[in-house]
Amino acid sequence: MNKNHWIRTRPIAHRGIQDLDKGIVENTLESCILAMEKGYPIEIDVRLTDEGKLILIHDSFTTRLLGKRKYYSSLRDKDLELCILDSKCKISTLESVLETVNGKVPLLIELKYQADFWKMNRLAKEVALALKKYNGEYAIQSFYSKMAKLYKSYAPDAYVGLIMPLSTKFPKQFNNITNAIALKKKNFDFISYGIKNHTSYSLNKVIDTGLPIIFYNVTNPELEAFANKCNANFIFADYENIGYIAPKFVNKE
Repeated sequence: MNKNHWIRTRPIAHRGIQDLDKGIVENTLESCILAMEKGYPIEIDVRLTDEGKLILIHDSFTTRLLGKRKYYSSLRDKDLELCILDSKCKISTLESVLETVNGKVPLLIELKYQADFWKMNRLAKEVALALKKYNGEYAIQSFYSKMAKLYKSYAPDAYVGLIMPLSTKFPKQFNNITNAIALKKKNFDFISYGIKNHTSYSLNKVIDTGLPIIFYNVTNPELEAFANKCNANFIFADYENIGYIAPKFVNKE
């Protein structure tokens, strides 16, 4: 990865750009379009339903988005036609995002937690297949270190990153010891690191790897300055307070 690669240099819009006054909410086609129009790379969360649909959704349950509790994997096509609360947006598919963005800006795709190895492997495989013919730059990231190995097995040339540090609320599979071992082996191309959860010790360990760092989530000028001081890129979630101005997107027409 060269020093001018977008993973190193172009701050990334967290779950697209939201505009609540216009009813545009996170992880939707509309939020991706708004980020794309402004020239920002886009970070999105992707999960796989039991019916094999790759959808953009952060939470395991739909309570926050749809007002009713339903596990993401059980969502059907008819559920994807429901509007997200306080908006006219619907749960989007990865397919529609890829078709719309079409390489105009890079995509940072987080593969979310799956309950077992079979489901995790299926998610990695399906995302790799969806991106095989994609005409644009992208990178993959996950909290789960084994996801990197799985995704690389389907797309050896893809950039894959590890997200850390981890909360104690995560399942036992997610632990800093496992990820620290994987990090030491340098199984990853970059690290996404929680800027608000950092400690000097753990952050120095990450910096010592020499891998590119992306801080998440930067929400004010002070955090932006800290990221710059660490020579790190960042995912931002408070657009009005971020000093970075994106270049014009790549014209793929």
